[in-house]
Amino acid sequence: MPNGVGLNELDYDSVVYRFQDCGRLEEITAQAPVVTIGNLSVPFTAVASFVRATDPSAFEKAGLLITPKFGLAFDPDDPFWVTALAAHCLDSWRDL
Repeated sequence: MPNGVGLNELDYDSVVYRFQDCGRLEEITAQAPVVTIGNLSVPFTAVASFVRATDPSAFEKAGLLITPKFGLAFDPDDPFWVTALAAHCLDSWRDL
């Protein structure tokens, strides 16, 4: 089923996969009370401050904090949803 940005979604309640029409995976959104980044486990409530402290390329768009360094997007005020972004999607987020 296409969503508001033209991607096809497969929604399994606790995880959502988004694809282009050609089948290319764009994003995976999942509930993550704790986010594992490398060998660190960061509670969701600390992810925004962690990202701001460790990724100088992080930016905000459409109410989301996007971290190119870690390939994630999330709303710090809407726990616990975190979206993993394909690297090729980052320019689209910057251009919003």
